[in-house]
Amino acid sequence: MIERPRMALVVIGLSAVLVSACSDDTPAANSGSTASELTAKAVLASTGGGSAVEGTAVFVEKGDETTVTVTITAGGGAPGEHGLHIHEKGSCDPVDGGPGLAAGGHWNPVDAGHGYPSATPHHLGDLGNITIDAEGKGTVVVKSKDFYVHDGPNSVVGHTVIYHAQKDDGVSQPVGNAGARPGCGVIQKQ
Repeated sequence: MIERPRMALVVIGLSAVLVSACSDDTPAANSGSTASELTAKAVLASTGGGSAVEGTAVFVEKGDETTVTVTITAGGGAPGEHGLHIHEKGSCDPVDGGPGLAAGGHWNPVDAGHGYPSATPHHLGDLGNITIDAEGKGTVVVKSKDFYVHDGPNSVVGHTVIYHAQKDDGVSQPVGNAGARPGCGVIQKQ
């Protein structure tokens, strides 16, 4: 015969096991979860037209924030600031009008005005500028709670990162007057 206090402990223990087995640790299910990191990456390469851009854009989603680290390892062009944006389409192909134009416009699913990522408003794809040194190299880190790596309407996966020839001025509409697209990479989940 089982004593009542022991039976209560058995029921409590089984309940804890069932709750643990049924929980979902994915960021989509539990906003703010830090149980795991999701990553995506774009390998930036020249779009042609004499460009020699090489680099990466790495997206790391942890909890409710995504950190983007863009590194230009070679061929960044003239020293100074160069615009960076996530563009709407997943292609770096050239089309009539110039290299990298198949990437489409800035990723802007909520139809906001253009601006720097810290400004209101800004496109979801506005990443600001990266500073390139005399050797054509540079790194920038941008953090956002607006987009993520997991599946959903604001996922960066399947879009492109465009490295521009000029500085994004943060105010000119609709693209910040950042100029040509010498570098591009398609964002893919890792």
